[in-house]
Amino acid sequence: QEGKLPEISFEESSNKPNLTKDLAAEIGKNIIDRNPAGPTKLDEKEWLSVIEPEAIANLLIEEGLQNFNPKDFDPAIRLVDLKISPDKSAVAAEIYLRTFRDILQYDFQNAKVDLNSSDLAGIEEVVRAYSQAIKDFYQLAVPEQLVDIHKKQIGLLIGQKKVFEALANHQKDPMKAYLAGQIFGEIVERISFLNNSIASFIKTNNLKI
Repeated sequence: QEGKLPEISFEESSNKPNLTKDLAAEIGKNIIDRNPAGPTKLDEKEWLSVIEPEAIANLLIEEGLQNFNPKDFDPAIRLVDLKISPDKSAVAAEIYLRTFRDILQYDFQNAKVDLNSSDLAGIEEVVRAYSQAIKDFYQLAVPEQLVDIHKKQIGLLIGQKKVFEALANHQKDPMKAYLAGQIFGEIVERISFLNNSIASFIKTNNLKI
């Protein structure tokens, strides 16, 4: 199975992206399947040899949260690090949103993960794509009225990058990879919400994107 990455469509939708089903829902099972031999015990508790993700979720959380901080996947973005433009015109907003969309399309055009491969083929390229997109968004001048959307987008990109970094390291730290996969589903929901916010802004301001 090939995992597709989140996209911003700029179209209002009450439906969550298929990514939660197609990728996040597969992560837990795949991580466990790839690590059937270990660890065999966690603080003297037996590691289940045949498991569904739901059956071990509580154990993983109980043991894994000692070195796992969910806040790392939802970072605060500082205004001082952004390039904020005082231009509040419709044209400035249109240029910003077109560039917003172009960054995602260009940086992620070749980024995909093969969930069936033993090494999650393509995942390093995905991580690089997130790094580039984060850099591009920090360099992108944002009109004042779109700063909140801009901050949320950068935060979501950073969160997604951290998820894929954890997945890339699943053989050394399967527990963190599993937990990161669960958080990924929440990130996808926030992407859907942000997409609707952008679509509403475009509609309200009669923008041509």
